Amino acid sequence: MIRLLSIAAVAAALVYTPAQAQESITLEMTRLKSLGIETSTPEAVKTVWSMAYPAEVVIPNNQIQIVTSLYPGLVKILYVGEGDRVTAGQSLAEIASPAFLEAQQDYLDVLATLEMEQKNFARDSMLLEEGVISEKRFQAARVALSQAENGLARQKQALIFAGLDAGQVDRLGKSRRIFPTLTLTASFDGTVLEQMVRTGERIDEATALYSVGRMTSLWLEIHVPAAQVGHMEIGGRVRLETLGLEGEIISLGGMIHEEDQGVLVRATVTEKVDRLIPGQFVTVRLEQGFGSRQGYRIPRQAIFRDAEGAYIFRQNSSGFTLLPITIMAEEQDAVVIEVEADLLDRDRIAVSGISVLKGIWQGLGSEE
Repeated sequence: MIRLLSIAAVAAALVYTPAQAQESITLEMTRLKSLGIETSTPEAVKTVWSMAYPAEVVIPNNQIQIVTSLYPGLVKILYVGEGDRVTAGQSLAEIASPAFLEAQQDYLDVLATLEMEQKNFARDSMLLEEGVISEKRFQAARVALSQAENGLARQKQALIFAGLDAGQVDRLGKSRRIFPTLTLTASFDGTVLEQMVRTGERIDEATALYSVGRMTSLWLEIHVPAAQVGHMEIGGRVRLETLGLEGEIISLGGMIHEEDQGVLVRATVTEKVDRLIPGQFVTVRLEQGFGSRQGYRIPRQAIFRDAEGAYIFRQNSSGFTLLPITIMAEEQDAVVIEVEADLLDRDRIAVSGISVLKGIWQGLGSEE
């Protein structure tokens, strides 16, 4: 009741035309201030920043090494622990393994077989030239040599997979001295994320000893409402305002997660990653684009809604015109809209006194 009376009190200052109530309001511009009506110019935008969403910092899959032993044995020495920084090739652990000793012996046996077949092939080549042996015997020597070479390559690769490098395997073949323990090393510069075993523990084949991560870049995994994902695109920016960081969207999920009905958006951060810690939760805002559509940023209070939609009041020479709008995105303190009628750079819209204008538009200030 009080609200209706207050609007009626200002009606005398307005030149109200009922026939125009659905589209425009005519009023004297000199009365705007006294009625509490203020105007401003909308900001034209092509992209906006979303509301804040939580994100988890994770290490990219291709930057994680799970250090394992391909042979069962006993953990003899652990050189590093969780949180230690390591360099490529640095020793991480030593495993005492009879199976590893046997694998080295198999390599030496195959190497000896190869050396014998090489001698046999050289001898048969000479005998073939002299006409002493047949072509069939020579071809048999060639096949035997090829089989020995393949067997040596297979055994060498098995030792490399186990943790030896090519130089160590070559030294084994030259010295014929078996390594007493299997030394596991880091594949790249990184940080030990987790230690899974203890010194003196017996391990099985393929048991994980360490998880090592490379921190050259990090991922942000963000769950975004499905309705907002359509405004985002690969290559769009992600902003971590509290940390002063920016990232780039690299993937948009293709399914809705049951627990929060959100879609996974993944971004990568490549600069100043030392400010982030894997497993940390941070707050981010995502860049949203609208393609060829034109958006306008306006204050939240400039919008009013009814059962049929949302609207703004655009100022004209005789008052205000009612414009239907579509809300494209919501920011922390503003809303980005699309207007059915084009807005010009000089156009102004009402940003306060909206309740007064709404009341007049709905006829609450008429003479009736």
